[in-house]
Amino acid sequence: MITALSLENFAAFKKLDLEFSSGINIIIGENSVRRISEGTE
Repeated sequence: MITALSLENFAAFKKLDLEFSSGINIIIGENSVRRISEGTE
């Protein structure tokens, strides 16, 4: 079982620490998609 999550310098999060309770935990947020074009035009 996952009890905690720590993010540092990841996407939009400079630092984020989460602790989960027993049972079901739901994380909701916007999707921040960054796309890089590698093709030629």
